[in-house]
Amino acid sequence: MVERRFRPREEERIIAESKLHIVPLILPILLTIIGIVASVLLDPSADLYQFLALVLIVGGIWGTVYSIATRRSTYLVLTDERLVGQTGAFRRHHVDVVIHHVDRVATKRAFLARLLGYGTILITARGEGNQKLQFRQIADAEALAEKIRQQMSAPLARSAVTVEQIRAAREGRA
Repeated sequence: MVERRFRPREEERIIAESKLHIVPLILPILLTIIGIVASVLLDPSADLYQFLALVLIVGGIWGTVYSIATRRSTYLVLTDERLVGQTGAFRRHHVDVVIHHVDRVATKRAFLARLLGYGTILITARGEGNQKLQFRQIADAEALAEKIRQQMSAPLARSAVTVEQIRAAREGRA
């Protein structure tokens, strides 16, 4: 699903990809259900309670739509050359960092996040202003962070091949 929005370069291969966890959908769906149950069970003549139930329903539906849109538009992709991420449904933030410019990868996970299998990935990258990137509520954050660390320490195999190709091309012309 991520590959439709993210297209790797010609010789680039995807190592790992991740999206937002389903957790952000739980609260708005729960609010919608509570609002519907409250509007059915409450006395129809109690206008204030019916209004509050309607507010819960509308707020829950809006929150659900917003969470779905954010979940569909947020991704984090690790390739053999770079780390590419996009967050936000309405205000988008796009990040594209060469993997060997990443200095540090850390994860933050509260107790509930560990139980449910999500977390925050914190990335520090050198370059323009030493970027500090934060991706929240990423599914299986610890596994993705470990793959990023492995890729950070991987040798620049493609660069070595490119140098050999350049040398061969020079020798062929000479």
